[in-house]
Amino acid sequence: MAIGKITGSVVADNTLTESNLAFGVSGQSAASAWATDTLKVNIIESDDSTAIQLNDSLNISGTLSANTIDVNTITSGDSSVVTIQDNLKVTGLSTDNAFLINAGNGTIGETSTLTVDPASNYLGINQTSPEVTLHMTGEGAQSAQIRMEQHNDSSDAPDIRTRKSRGTADSSTKNAAGDFIFRSNHERYNGSAYVTVGQLAVDTNSGNADRFQLTLSVSEDGGSIDAAQAQFKIDGNDSGAITFNGAYKFPTADGSADQILQTDGSGTLTFVDAVTASSTTTFTNKTFDANATGNSITNIEVADFASGVLDTDISSVSGSDDTIASAKAIKTYVDSVAGGTITLGDSASNAGSVDINGSQDLEFRSGDSITATVAGNGVTVGLNDNITVNQIGAKDSSDVSITSPLQLSSTLQVAGTTNLNGTTNLQTTTITENTTGDALLLTTTEDSSSAGPVITMKRNSGSPADADYLGQLKFKGENDADQEVVYAKITAKIQDASDGTEDGLIEFANKKAGSNVITARLRSDSLQLLNGTSLTVAGTTDLTGNVTMSGNLSVNTISSDDSSGVNINESKLYVNGSTVLTVDTADEPTLTTSAADVDHVIINDGGVAKRIALGNINVSSFNNDANYASAASTGFVNSTVTSIPISSDSTATDYSDDEPAGVGTATDTTDAFGVPLGTTFDNMEPRGTTQATDFGTEEAYVGA
Repeated sequence: MAIGKITGSVVADNTLTESNLAFGVSGQSAASAWATDTLKVNIIESDDSTAIQLNDSLNISGTLSANTIDVNTITSGDSSVVTIQDNLKVTGLSTDNAFLINAGNGTIGETSTLTVDPASNYLGINQTSPEVTLHMTGEGAQSAQIRMEQHNDSSDAPDIRTRKSRGTADSSTKNAAGDFIFRSNHERYNGSAYVTVGQLAVDTNSGNADRFQLTLSVSEDGGSIDAAQAQFKIDGNDSGAITFNGAYKFPTADGSADQILQTDGSGTLTFVDAVTASSTTTFTNKTFDANATGNSITNIEVADFASGVLDTDISSVSGSDDTIASAKAIKTYVDSVAGGTITLGDSASNAGSVDINGSQDLEFRSGDSITATVAGNGVTVGLNDNITVNQIGAKDSSDVSITSPLQLSSTLQVAGTTNLNGTTNLQTTTITENTTGDALLLTTTEDSSSAGPVITMKRNSGSPADADYLGQLKFKGENDADQEVVYAKITAKIQDASDGTEDGLIEFANKKAGSNVITARLRSDSLQLLNGTSLTVAGTTDLTGNVTMSGNLSVNTISSDDSSGVNINESKLYVNGSTVLTVDTADEPTLTTSAADVDHVIINDGGVAKRIALGNINVSSFNNDANYASAASTGFVNSTVTSIPISSDSTATDYSDDEPAGVGTATDTTDAFGVPLGTTFDNMEPRGTTQATDFGTEEAYVGA
């Protein structure tokens, strides 16, 4: 039974008193319900909806029910646990599904390193929105790694184990044939999506649930894998046979010593006997290539030849190449021959036979086409007429020397160095080089200061004339359509072919916007830049003559190297397209150092610099520095102020002829330019020699 309802506030010295307590039980005072150590109530609430404040500890022996409790510490009085029967809400947390941790000093905090999705039973590591049972995300190097450490003195080691069954965890059933047991898939991002490019798989055999196979597959096109055609497969349904690329299978047992693997052409490898030095293998219809690199046939004896292969009598032989003559048979045959016949001729249709026996000599006789020279045991044959050959080579590996002019009517291929002395007449000649080295190298070893090597190109014309071409260097390349293009060329021409006054020129042409144009011409008297070719100079250019231009000249500075001035031989000077100075015979400005000569000034009249006499200028008030000497006025545009100048007593001052020296002062009024008038007129005291100007009498202000 509740004692009553306590109202009021507990504020005085941590003590509940009758003066600050009111009980809602009829006929019972607050003092009668007060106990020294214990206050037993069912409900404590504030009568104004504010919080109930306890300044000291509150010991509760039963259950405390509240919507909000703001305390520093909640402990159990008997050292047992504090039980919270409903949900506990902790404020100040920001990440959904984050784990609560001890944030230090017993404070409850959160961490996004571990998160859980209770709806899907997904756990995330560095992932606030896990998409699978365990979802780990790393945003840097070594930020998504798994490490397992085990330290013990036994043979046991860390263990990664996966399980697969049919049914449920509480009621598992056996796997069926073709079931996937394990998958390790490895994906990469191809620019638009993640695709599997590698897989390690363990599966039951497609026909036997108690046989398993392990396959390793990788992508061969960067886009997918073909697990059915795995590059590596261990088949438990085939005694553990290993198959590569789905193409050939290794045997499951070792062969005998010295055996080798042999394929049947259908993907099955077996061990077979190898041929060794001690083998007695019989070969049928086999060909041995003894000429190949590293091959040889040794230890063949005469007795090893089959009967009839070795011919010991070659006085008469068969018409087929089916025997080998012995050395003895060859010697017997050579000794039996007293002489022989040599067939000589200049063609197959013009051949002659010379029958020479052992006692006769062979003569080389000179004729119209051949000159024979005998020296020692050698015969030198000189050719007097043309000869057609496929190859010329020196017998002793030295150079082939050709001392007379060589005329070629077809292509000459030279594999090595060619030394040419004298005149070489070549028609169209192509030099092809397959590297970036020198395609043509000319070397002079002479030690004087004379020019060398020298390349001379001569146009031997029977009727030379002005503008004749003399020679040309072309620079070719290809465009992006695989077409041959002349990108640049240098041409020499005759400028003047007159005897005694000959002139020459060199032209430079470039490919410009798809067409060949002459961009520069170096004449005997000038350098011309043509067809829109600009001149860009990175540095100082010294010009000793005149520069004549028909276009614009863009420079930063024009100066004279002898301080005499820069002469612009034109009547007008333009800046940015506008005339800034016009001079002629009557108006040409001149330099003077005499004050008596100062009777004109230079003014800007609409962009044209002109002279104007001082007597034609009226000095009056002006309101800006842009309105002077316009076409309609020879003086300054007037501006008006209330009274200028003012005296120290702030009254208008009359500047008549009898005013004392000094203009006076002013502190508040400014002119049209914003300058205080006191400053302006304080500085109008005459200095030096001035020109007398009559401003009239009784004027209220200057220029009235």
